[in-house]
Amino acid sequence: MKRKVVGCYFFWFLVILCLIGGGEVGALTLEVNLKEKVEVSAENIALGEIAEISYPEREWQRHLENLDLGYLPPPGGEREIKPEEIYERVVAQKVPQLDYIYFSGAPVCKVITKGELIARGELEEKIQEQLLDIFPFARKIEVNLSSPGEVIIPPGGEVNIVFSSSSSLKPWGTGNGTLEILREGKVEKTLPLRFEIQVYREVVRAKEKLSRGEVISEDQVCSALEVLDYRNEKAFSSVEEVEGKQTKREISAGAILTPSFIQEETLIKRGDLVTMVAKYGGIVVTGTGKARGEGSLGDVIVVENPDSKKRFEGEIIGERMVEVVVK
Repeated sequence: MKRKVVGCYFFWFLVILCLIGGGEVGALTLEVNLKEKVEVSAENIALGEIAEISYPEREWQRHLENLDLGYLPPPGGEREIKPEEIYERVVAQKVPQLDYIYFSGAPVCKVITKGELIARGELEEKIQEQLLDIFPFARKIEVNLSSPGEVIIPPGGEVNIVFSSSSSLKPWGTGNGTLEILREGKVEKTLPLRFEIQVYREVVRAKEKLSRGEVISEDQVCSALEVLDYRNEKAFSSVEEVEGKQTKREISAGAILTPSFIQEETLIKRGDLVTMVAKYGGIVVTGTGKARGEGSLGDVIVVENPDSKKRFEGEIIGERMVEVVVK
């Protein structure tokens, strides 16, 4: 009853101001008609959900309707929101020309959360499972979700959680992605994600110092489960991959073994007759040459034209095939 009396006096106060000022009132009033009880199934509470509000400036009215009032109670729990709390949050927005906030309706609004809570741990497990499709080599994946902390979904029926990320996602550091909540094949909610990721897999290291040109034996190397980063991303993941291979250069004890340390299969030996491939724009010319060096795929060697004795540098592109650059 007291609220109605205050509202009545306030109405006549505005009328008097208008009469005195010739109908021009510089200050604006926000009217907040508070609801008694509201059920919410979102991640936050907006002022427009718990009250009917009216403000002369339409743009600011929309802004205030979406004003975040903070945390939700757990599903089934209650939270009381009082006019004093709303007043403080509105004032903090520094709305131009706002001079008065008039409250009507219920003395407090009881907010009840309905729906199902999907906690942070469950979300992280779902993301980990689906990251295994992106990083099939992983032995273990750890995810630390930054946002959102948890998700509340409306009640009714089983849901499916689908995670997706950009193609540039690395197996370490900070990642971004999207979480879709599906029910009966339809997307019910889409949420942006931000998370920290650590991917573990086997990494091969040298147990002892290896000399250049040495053939690697099983007892000279070992593998262990490690967190991937930019330093060991290209490492071999099993001893079998390097056993019996020859080293390109000296390898210190404890060093990570990557393809750059290993001598690849020799495709061309010195004195071999090779096919020289030369490209001129869209024209490809081939001829026979003689190798004056040896190497593996991607290596650059010198080849000689047996007729003119002219020599060219060329890159090994296949077995006994060299692509030469003719200047």
